[in-house]
Amino acid sequence: SVLRCCSLTAACTGVNEKTLVAAGVKYQALHLHPRSHASYYPGAQPINLKILYDPTSGRLLGAQAVGADKVEKRIDVLATALAARMTVDDLAELELCYAPPYGGAKDPVNFAGMVGQNVLEGLVKTVAWDQLPALAARPEVVILDVRTAKE
Repeated sequence: SVLRCCSLTAACTGVNEKTLVAAGVKYQALHLHPRSHASYYPGAQPINLKILYDPTSGRLLGAQAVGADKVEKRIDVLATALAARMTVDDLAELELCYAPPYGGAKDPVNFAGMVGQNVLEGLVKTVAWDQLPALAARPEVVILDVRTAKE
């Protein structure tokens, strides 16, 4: 599905979190914010991308994205990945077009796969936005916001 509202495009494929929770399916959610193309090339826009995958096998289950540029391209790629029953490992290895006006050397889909690989391999631990209030309440936790004012 895809829709446009003012300057933003929203698109999704596969199942969403609500459906997975209702079905009792275990999943991992990743929230990423890559650029629509190489950030050094003028006009790069942020894409808010969420992928859902099986935390054991890494198989893609669904994806949603919102942004001003090239959102539908990424969801089309992820829809194809779903149809092919691809994993985050497969996403990381996809060979997608690269030229600065059209995409980065590592496309947002590749980037999502790489982050998923890092989580599956235990190289990183992630914290979702909805986990922050509980973490902030713990006295031993310091939350450091490193975003720029524009972000």
